[in-house]
Amino acid sequence: MSALCDLIIKESLLQGAGEPRIVDICVRGGAICSVGPPTGRSARESIEAGRKLVLPGFVNAHTHLDKA
Repeated sequence: MSALCDLIIKESLLQGAGEPRIVDICVRGGAICSVGPPTGRSARESIEAGRKLVLPGFVNAHTHLDKA
């Protein structure tokens, strides 16, 4: 991440394939631009996630269960 990000969500819990890990999520222009180990970088705005799970927009509750 070379350019300054608009937002950093610090010490987020990333859980996917493999073991859960703590990462910083950097956002620029409304999109995630990097996810990686905490580095102490700064941004215009930051949120301390406190090692809690962060769900960046992939949770979609839309279903068609009523069509059964």
